[in-house]
Amino acid sequence: MRICLVSQEYPPGHVGGIGTQCRVKALGLAARGHDVEVLTGGQSSGPALLSREDRGVAVHELRTPGGPFAVYRTETYWLGYSWAVLGALRSLTDERPFDVIDFPDYGAEGFAFQLDRREEDQTALVVHLHGSLSMFAEQIGWPERHESLYRVGTFMEDLSIESADALIAASRSIAELAAIRYGIPLERIEVVEGAIDTEAFSPARERTAQDSEQLTLLFVGDVEASKGVQTVLEAFIGLAGRYPGLSLVIAGSADPGTVQEMSDMAASAGAGERLKMLGFVEHEDLPELYRSADVFAAPSDYEGGLGMVYLEAMACGLPAVALAAGGAAEAIAHEQTGILLERGDVRETMAAIEQLVSDGELRARMGVAGRQRVRERFGMDRYAARVAGAYELAVQRRRASVVVW
Repeated sequence: MRICLVSQEYPPGHVGGIGTQCRVKALGLAARGHDVEVLTGGQSSGPALLSREDRGVAVHELRTPGGPFAVYRTETYWLGYSWAVLGALRSLTDERPFDVIDFPDYGAEGFAFQLDRREEDQTALVVHLHGSLSMFAEQIGWPERHESLYRVGTFMEDLSIESADALIAASRSIAELAAIRYGIPLERIEVVEGAIDTEAFSPARERTAQDSEQLTLLFVGDVEASKGVQTVLEAFIGLAGRYPGLSLVIAGSADPGTVQEMSDMAASAGAGERLKMLGFVEHEDLPELYRSADVFAAPSDYEGGLGMVYLEAMACGLPAVALAAGGAAEAIAHEQTGILLERGDVRETMAAIEQLVSDGELRARMGVAGRQRVRERFGMDRYAARVAGAYELAVQRRRASVVVW
């Protein structure tokens, strides 16, 4: 199949879960012999399309909105970006059409292309459900329903989802929410759990049950309240006195004010030198970071998808601590590969971290089980095979529905 994956973000650079998952999907499909291209965001100036190659995948960076004039609001950017995607896809399909174009739900990147689709177009359009605005509004209260971002964004996302030839969901929890919102039978949504490169994300050594005087607690993700980073910091501060060899490493983008505030909190508790805030870390550098740690904690308020950081941490042999909400509960096997929290408050998080910090045998056992779980269930080849199967069904459905005059 000739496949185009659309994603505003794609490594290298600052990317979130959709961007990193897009790369795993692209490389996995290419390894299975498919002709894969990626359309992603580039710069706001320069050529309309700038192409490069990534391990057999053609990556096209489109010119993003905001070049000739400033764009101030997210919903305006979404509209402009969707229009840019339409133009770029027209350019890429002038000579040879794609069999499948895969859009993410968040951001409604396919909105304009799907709205302007010709009835005789046989290309199957698939929407990959990672987590829409409506899901976030329902689960964490953002954005608020009166805001224009919610009203414009959900309109765009809803149309994109409803006009897709097939839907793929990154987790069962997302599939269930989408089925309810759109009145779609759950069996029509293909649940294809995310995956990671288990060769890149692997333990540096076999972890043992030996207790260490020096242990590292790790958080990876955007440094914002909804990701649980403040909870992890406060839990660390609460444990710092009892475990003088425990340090905390936080990897993720943060504004200078937040960095200073968190650093001051640790310093006031006498643990300032044991807190390291690394800022943004390139995805290719994350495996080594995971390998340098002993326990991973990120009690995010809600993970629509599986939360790739949990899979990455487990693949590198770390036990993971997360809130049992959304996809995190599908990624982590409670008390086997990590600990799932019921409330995710500081006290409960601190207790879970202490359980792992104080018990070397438990850490080692969970690390081995986590690595095994990821390799068996969340590997790239298995993932790519299931995605390709969903695409093939979408192609059959689209071609059967098109009347060629």
